Amino acid sequence: MEKVQILVFIMNVLLYSFVLPALGEARPGPQNGPPPEAYTACEGKKRGDTAEFTSPFGHVITGTCVAERRRLFLRPDSPPERGGELRREARQDVRRGSRRDERQGQGQVVVTPSPQGKPGKYPVVDTGVKTFYGSRSIISAPKRGQRFYGQDAQYKGKQPAYRDNRDGTVTDEVTGLMWEKDMGKKMTWAQGMVKARKSTLAGYTDWRVPTIKELYSLILFTGRHGGRRGEDTVPYINTRYFKQPLGNRSAGERIIDAQTWSATRYTGRGMVGGASIFGVNFIDGRIKAYPERHPRSGEEKKLYVRLVRGNKEYGKNLFQDNGDGTISDLATGLMWQQTDDGKARDWEDSLSYAEGLRLAGYTDWRLPNAKELQSIVDYNRSPVATSSPAIDPLFQTSRISAPDGQLQYPYFWTSTNHQGGRRYYEQAVYIAFGRALGDMHGGIIDVHGAGAQRSDPKTGAPDDYPSYFGPQGDMRVVFNYVRCVRDIQ
Repeated sequence: MEKVQILVFIMNVLLYSFVLPALGEARPGPQNGPPPEAYTACEGKKRGDTAEFTSPFGHVITGTCVAERRRLFLRPDSPPERGGELRREARQDVRRGSRRDERQGQGQVVVTPSPQGKPGKYPVVDTGVKTFYGSRSIISAPKRGQRFYGQDAQYKGKQPAYRDNRDGTVTDEVTGLMWEKDMGKKMTWAQGMVKARKSTLAGYTDWRVPTIKELYSLILFTGRHGGRRGEDTVPYINTRYFKQPLGNRSAGERIIDAQTWSATRYTGRGMVGGASIFGVNFIDGRIKAYPERHPRSGEEKKLYVRLVRGNKEYGKNLFQDNGDGTISDLATGLMWQQTDDGKARDWEDSLSYAEGLRLAGYTDWRLPNAKELQSIVDYNRSPVATSSPAIDPLFQTSRISAPDGQLQYPYFWTSTNHQGGRRYYEQAVYIAFGRALGDMHGGIIDVHGAGAQRSDPKTGAPDDYPSYFGPQGDMRVVFNYVRCVRDIQ
């Protein structure tokens, strides 16, 4: 399987290098261009120079820097050896992927398969939540059978544990990742890639910009943000170990304007139609796809970059279809409900449904917390790129209609309260596996990307929703879907 992934990765670059320019259709971007690593490898070089980069699958790819519209990128010297055999394996794997998609009703071939992980190498760090919440207030710990039982604080996961190495780095004892303590100044995404390549922090030379799953491992939902002034803002990251600035209000920024880039590009179309890159906002506790360039000025957007090294298997799933309506992820140690039940519920009813589920002989199902549910997002997939939700096609996902009449995949509830806005206890976290919709530019558009993490009111009158809120008009649904989880014993 790994060889198949490498082949597809290189063939995508070769296709862009030779075929598309000949057709006059070459356009750099996340959907049909070389991977970001191919551009980064040639920064500071001239046309014809040799260069190399490490693919997402951990293999070094060498080649020559070639130009496309005045921008250099690496063209691989050649595909892997034993090309004929690998091509046969690739065709077989694509056919398998196509059958899975047809079962989900998409009929699309998976062009860029996600790398497979290794058993136990993707431990999901707990959210840190220890408080219990009702629909609008803090409550005492509910007992089994009572309202709101099964929420985040009810289950103790792998608790966050950090070590300050006293050399500008912090080690996460759970994930095995080592992090840059102080991000420094904001920079463009491309500058972040250069920073990673050149960094010798603490004597190490293998720093990288984290994937969105690596970066999200740091989020803690003990944070809170109370509005524009933010006097009582508590970042969604452990500030005993990590330096996390707030937005610079004296420079005209909002308190929340302190987002952090990941290395993960959105494979769909962003809010302004151009390239977008996922990032985490550790001030307001969200994942969004941020435009690489400012929509008005066209200048490259600047966010923070926190470098990481170690455990290159982190964030890679290892799914196993158990043939009984469940999917095991051997990388995280979690078992998942394969097919959602097609029903929309508010948060309280979602907790109750999950606690009462009986599936495949198991009775210990629960509503996943925010970090557990985000662990199964497939950021290589999106409605635009693969005509599918952002999840492995082994999973079955309901299809619904959006307010604009287009096909949509539901938002999915988590068990995690979200302390955002003026009322800290009235919202809970959801993950958007389809378009993260908003009312913007006179229409309903994908403002934050499939794979975004936002929040919804926990309850409300059905006739009042969907509604739209915030600068990007985030679509609030309230009645979201459920995919249950349990621990593999």
